[in-house]
Amino acid sequence: MLLIVMLVALLMASCTGDQAASGLPVTPGPPPVVTVDPGNLPPEVTGVRYTGFDEQGRVVLGPVTLDRQPQRLEAHPRLVTLQLETLDRAGRVQHDFVTGVEPPTVIQSPALVASESHDPTTFSFVFSGCNRLGSSEVTSANPSTANLGQLEQDMTDILGLPHHPGWYFCLGDLVLNEEPGSAALQSQLSAWVSVYQAGPLARSDVQLCPITGNHEILVQTGKTEATELPNPATLPVWLSIMAPYIRGSNGPTTAAPNPDGLTFDQSQLSYTFQEGPVAFMMLNTDTFIDTTTNSDIPLNWITGQLQALQADSSVEHIFVMGHRPITSPDEGNLGIRPQEAPQFQKLLEETPKVRAYLCAHAHLWESTKLGKLPQIISGNAGSPLEHKYKKTKHANYGFTQVHIHRSGTVHVEAYGRPVPSPYAAPPPQPKATLREKFKL
Repeated sequence: MLLIVMLVALLMASCTGDQAASGLPVTPGPPPVVTVDPGNLPPEVTGVRYTGFDEQGRVVLGPVTLDRQPQRLEAHPRLVTLQLETLDRAGRVQHDFVTGVEPPTVIQSPALVASESHDPTTFSFVFSGCNRLGSSEVTSANPSTANLGQLEQDMTDILGLPHHPGWYFCLGDLVLNEEPGSAALQSQLSAWVSVYQAGPLARSDVQLCPITGNHEILVQTGKTEATELPNPATLPVWLSIMAPYIRGSNGPTTAAPNPDGLTFDQSQLSYTFQEGPVAFMMLNTDTFIDTTTNSDIPLNWITGQLQALQADSSVEHIFVMGHRPITSPDEGNLGIRPQEAPQFQKLLEETPKVRAYLCAHAHLWESTKLGKLPQIISGNAGSPLEHKYKKTKHANYGFTQVHIHRSGTVHVEAYGRPVPSPYAAPPPQPKATLREKFKL
């Protein structure tokens, strides 16, 4: 009880000082409450250090060290993320965990991540999708139709990460397009590549790997997702402009027996490749099987590739990436078509080396489990946010990093920055700060 009283006193002093320094008004009423249960901790842990941050990454709670027991924290009104660090008797950090907070919140048994000193990262990569602007924000001064403020800041922030990633995966909707024919995609995608090549990431050792989204290869014939139809004219444009960044060519084709019923060759749109013990499956989630169907995936090809990767002794981890989620929380941006989504999920769940399905399309950030399968949506790269997500204080623009540790443990870090007004505000934008950190 004494510890809680001390914590409340510390937080009150911290909150008052922070608000006075920022000039922001003090929020009336009782402070929000967060309850944290650290769960089953190893015996070397003697205490837990709590630190809370606002959306700009400023400390608004603690840091304060308490014992191993569940704690009820009276938090700062602008608390956005909470960091827990477990400490041993010498005060050394053993594990840590970061989570977004929307009080009142109960955080139970967080999956603590081993500290770098005990289990260092051996490989990492970054992914995000949906950076294209809405049509009302497109101007002749920005032919790429990308949200340049966010794209340019992301590229800068990725190079400044504590652990340098090997890859930057752009998971579709790089540009607006969805126009008939190929001229719009040719212009927009060429301009996008020029922006990328002028940026710092292109001159680094971080490798780029983009995949198609619906905005690259479909044409909008109405006002809904159902009226987005295959646009075959876009495929040679994508393959030509993005040729330096396409990392495989073993995808499905129209050759007999063509079990997935493809109407166009997909060998460089869906493919697999390997980096050391890590295998990547890149998926076009709008595979052309006729002139009217969207959100299709090549299930037969996926099945064969997963079986081969699972049997390959050189592969320890498989990450599957596509533009569309398996199931989407954004009703305006739907997932893989329901005739295929359950079977696809089952395939991934039943392949032991698959660590997660990573995607975008829904304009938000979300980590969830579909059965036993982690699905992480990082669709917050700069497109207009999904309206419900936009109203939460956790709404942000940014990217997600995946770490693989020496032990084989995998953990995820999501970085975000405040959404500006207007959302397409020019560069520079604030540096992204850590919003979520957890173990898969």
